Amino acid sequence: MTVNLILLRSSAGHAVVLSGAIVMAYSVISSINPAQFSTSRNSSRDGYQKQTSVALLALAVVVVVVSRKSKSLLPYPPGPRRLPLIGNLLDMPKGKEWETYARWNWSSADLIGSDIIYVNIAGSHLLICNTLETSLDLLDKRSAKYSSRAPFVMANELAGWEWLTGGMPYGKRWRQRRRLFLRHFDPANPSMFQHWQLLYGRRLMLDLLDSPDKVWDHMNQMVAGAIISIAYGIEVKPKDDPFVKLATEASQSLIDTMVPGKYLVDSLPFLKHLPEWFPGATFKREAKGFKILTDQFREDPFMATVDAMNKGTAQPSFVSQGLQILSENIKDTEEVKEAEREAIIDMAANIYLGGADTTSSGIGTFFLAMVLYPEIQKKAQEELDRVLGHGHLPEFGDRGRLPYLEAVVKELYARHMNGIAVPHYSTEDDEYRGYFIPKNTVVIGNSWAIFHDEKMYPNPQEFIPERFLTRDGKLNTEVQDPSVAAFGFGRRECPGRHVGISATWLVAAYTLSAFKFEKAVDPATSRVIEPDMKFHSGLVYSPLPFKFKVSPRSEKTAQTVRMLGQ
Repeated sequence: MTVNLILLRSSAGHAVVLSGAIVMAYSVISSINPAQFSTSRNSSRDGYQKQTSVALLALAVVVVVVSRKSKSLLPYPPGPRRLPLIGNLLDMPKGKEWETYARWNWSSADLIGSDIIYVNIAGSHLLICNTLETSLDLLDKRSAKYSSRAPFVMANELAGWEWLTGGMPYGKRWRQRRRLFLRHFDPANPSMFQHWQLLYGRRLMLDLLDSPDKVWDHMNQMVAGAIISIAYGIEVKPKDDPFVKLATEASQSLIDTMVPGKYLVDSLPFLKHLPEWFPGATFKREAKGFKILTDQFREDPFMATVDAMNKGTAQPSFVSQGLQILSENIKDTEEVKEAEREAIIDMAANIYLGGADTTSSGIGTFFLAMVLYPEIQKKAQEELDRVLGHGHLPEFGDRGRLPYLEAVVKELYARHMNGIAVPHYSTEDDEYRGYFIPKNTVVIGNSWAIFHDEKMYPNPQEFIPERFLTRDGKLNTEVQDPSVAAFGFGRRECPGRHVGISATWLVAAYTLSAFKFEKAVDPATSRVIEPDMKFHSGLVYSPLPFKFKVSPRSEKTAQTVRMLGQ
């Protein structure tokens, strides 16, 4: 769900035509090589003229649409200077959008001092909020207007991801699914999900002791296994589990359908009506394959839970609890119950898709931070040894007694894990600070800019857990908690953020108690291998796997880990 894709389509008719015309004109003109027609026959020249005519026709449509004036006499918010017809199309970044958006109001003479930036992408509206204040003003305080999502034609309509709540428009259907999630994942009663996190956390420790060279595989297995078990009560196999494989493939297919500019149908929605055999309709055939995988991912683990419930062997999970409550409800009609059952199926699959990447990002960022900052690793381990005793593993109940470790986890979310929040979509015209924000505007809370605000977090480029502590080592409640901006805003904030933070904390506490993290050494040259510092650029900003060394802190901690397998 990256920004560039969102910008190239809108549910507003004129924006769709405008964006599509630009894309069509650009693709047609760029594909024409005039030289190939210079010595060709009349038919070739006719082909050249026809292609050029299509491009010119598309541009003509652009001129007509752009000429339409805003309904408001108020100005748009400040933004980069726009070109005729295409607006800021050429200004849009290819990667790390959050840094570019922040740099615009830091360095551009026209934008310095403005924490909101308006961008027009060939007729589609984009508003960037570069501070926590503006993000909360619009996305939280005015959430009635800013809680929807822009449409995804390829993913939602063709590939079958329309049940994904992250991309679902705000409305009754979305609210029903949100209520289901909150009913099960009550922060005041975390025992349901923490049970599974502890189980897979202990497996992770054993795996790290047995094969520390496969740390990334172990981490991914831990995250996937815990979330699948939380959702379905299915205890996955340590290796080659079919449900883990299915979830991983489905997640990748979702990513494939969201690649910016990959599918023209997202800019020209009418193309979805083309038959599969039509020239250029390869996307329809791809979508058909994606749809099969999507349906399988949504239904197979759910039916496995139903089967276990029928046999009396089901373990507590989101699905089993939801179906149990549904079966005990004698007041609702069969139609209402069927709608509730469909919502349970949807949300169970959503739990994996909404939690796997963010949790993996949190844990991967923790690995990177401990390798880069050995002095912080040492301080956290000293606290664990002082509070629990060397060689003892913490439990969730110890969390309140470990403020420095808590500050480390907060700093992870503030420093390394945030690009932009999932973009919101306005459903009404609005006025803010004397500026006009039109209906169908994509609105982005720039989390990266928020966490690099010197007023909120001094020295934002440095990893400083102490910023969240008082002088006497307690958590400082006066410092802004990063979870406010790290998990979205308003009604669309991640409802399971406490689940992801819980998993990240547990892995940090477990591994720091028993292991030490160091930079890897090349056995051939004895040279230290520096971390690659390469990141996956998207809504979830996470480090790509890099080489590092994991080893037991002592024989006593190694023995503690071995006892977990007994």
